[in-house]
Amino acid sequence: MKLTVITNFALGDLLYRHLPSLHAFKKKGKPKEKEKLFIDYATRLASRLGSKRCPNTIRNYHTALRSLATFLPDGDIAVTHLTSEVVKEYVAWLTMRGVSINTASCYLRSLRSLYSHAVGALRCRQRQPFAGAYTGNAPTSKRAMSQTDLRRLLDLQLEEGSPLQLALDIFTFSLYAMGMPFADVSRIRRSQIHDGILEYRRHKTGQRVCVRIEPCMMHILERYHCPGDDRLFPILPLMPCGYDDHNAYLRALGRYNYALCVIARKAGLSTNLSSYVSRHTWASMAYHSHIPIPTISQAMGHTTPHTTSIYLKPFKDSYIARANRKILQRIMVQTSVEEEGDEYETFCFITDYGNCRTRWRAE
Repeated sequence: MKLTVITNFALGDLLYRHLPSLHAFKKKGKPKEKEKLFIDYATRLASRLGSKRCPNTIRNYHTALRSLATFLPDGDIAVTHLTSEVVKEYVAWLTMRGVSINTASCYLRSLRSLYSHAVGALRCRQRQPFAGAYTGNAPTSKRAMSQTDLRRLLDLQLEEGSPLQLALDIFTFSLYAMGMPFADVSRIRRSQIHDGILEYRRHKTGQRVCVRIEPCMMHILERYHCPGDDRLFPILPLMPCGYDDHNAYLRALGRYNYALCVIARKAGLSTNLSSYVSRHTWASMAYHSHIPIPTISQAMGHTTPHTTSIYLKPFKDSYIARANRKILQRIMVQTSVEEEGDEYETFCFITDYGNCRTRWRAE
């Protein structure tokens, strides 16, 4: 009996001396269960990151978390239980609800970022639950306007000084200014124009963009020139330089998009208008005018030409066919080949997709 007591005491002393973390665990206490739940932790994390990340990113975080919480039976899940099987079921659930592939991809990218934070902070095992999920950007129908719709829009007569006229002028200026985003149009000041050049940095990426103010653009800006007001357009409330009210911007964006929808109906357009249609339209028109993609990318303030390709409306199949015909019409191959004592000449006259005649000539 004594031997047993001594042995147990020795074993306990050994564990205490060589595993000091056990003693620390007793003093610290067992972590609360809710701290290990993914939705709970990620929601608090997104709130803490509010001042450090782009407002759109934080909004995407919260939207993705609400979607995942709706899918989960208990509204939350332990970080260690978030596996690839759960993610696959979540993606299938999104598909059944009619969520587009790009929206689902946006949700997954947000959740993946929050998950990486969670496993690092909570010291959980990284299970790579999003490894097999699609998190890219699938090609979508482009929002560029046709030439017919654009002409109808520019010819539309609206009441001078009305909110609709303001929205149309903002859209037209954005188109003329190389597809300037609404986020920049609403924030740029007239004092940024020097010697006919408007220089600014994109609100989204920080990329430097220079726009030459052409007469057609100045004509629009003069309508809204007011002494003591440095804004290009009366979009956002007058605020001190450097102060940015994101909620005011979102309200202005909503009013602008609503006005564009009304304008599209009045003009009888075949497609709807939104704040980004002017940007897509300028990019596609530049592309179809054979302006190099790197040039378009720089004009639009993109960090890479790959981003620019998302905006471009592809050429029609008939245009591609005509382009190929032009190339083939320039091909006239004339070769002389000696083969088994015979010499032949091959002439290719391309008039209707490959009418190729070969003439043999014997010596």
